[in-house]
Amino acid sequence: MDPATTQPQWKPAYQVWPGNVIFCCRGRCITAYPSGPAVCAWSFILVPCGIYTIFAERLWQEWFPVVPIAAALMFFVTTMSLCCLTWAPSALANASVQLAAVAEGLRQVGYKWCRTCQIVRPPRSSHCPDCDHCVMRYDHHCPFVNNCIGQRNYIFFVGFVSSVVCLAIVVLPGMEPNSDVVNTALMIAVISVASLAGLAFLSLIVFLGYHTFLIASGMTTKEHLGKSGRAAQIDEEPTLCAARGPRLFNPRALIQVEHELP
Repeated sequence: MDPATTQPQWKPAYQVWPGNVIFCCRGRCITAYPSGPAVCAWSFILVPCGIYTIFAERLWQEWFPVVPIAAALMFFVTTMSLCCLTWAPSALANASVQLAAVAEGLRQVGYKWCRTCQIVRPPRSSHCPDCDHCVMRYDHHCPFVNNCIGQRNYIFFVGFVSSVVCLAIVVLPGMEPNSDVVNTALMIAVISVASLAGLAFLSLIVFLGYHTFLIASGMTTKEHLGKSGRAAQIDEEPTLCAARGPRLFNPRALIQVEHELP
């Protein structure tokens, strides 16, 4: 490109980010493009909780008042955990110019070159094909939370799954319709939603058990499914209680881009 026809221009990094993600709140939050599983996850949280509020007054009178309060608290923790997943991304910034050669000593301890992002990936990092960027200590891409799960937000992901399980334990028993209710359609709707939510709850129990196993083993989902095991790792750093590490890029930092003159 002819330098005479271009003019340097400064833009926030999130406006020119090359990955398949969306930045919200002026770069403070990052998420993948909307997907069906993400809508499904929110529906399984909001719909049962909405029905639960219909019977909250009866539960307050017939049960201990602490039950509706606990439900409200767990709903708050669940939504905040889901939001924190977007506030603490584990993404690694792309680089347009960097040496593709990785020193043999670094390669032996887990450093790799990413041909897509054009950067040297740290150990246990991997490229997410859904978001199109590398992620520190990549665990998996979860379509239900619409985000990559990695080093900086894994603890929030586990907290989200745990809080959803606790929320279901509190909410599902309270969705039993009052015996005075004669509206058959309402009873069928409530029972149907409760049944679907119950199946999702059982699935989450299994899923939480699987991640408990991964935490105890010190492995990520990718490492376990890829059968790399701990033998391929260079340290004994845990997955849940490890340091979250710094955010390696500032989405709101100004970077210089080429702007073609008219």
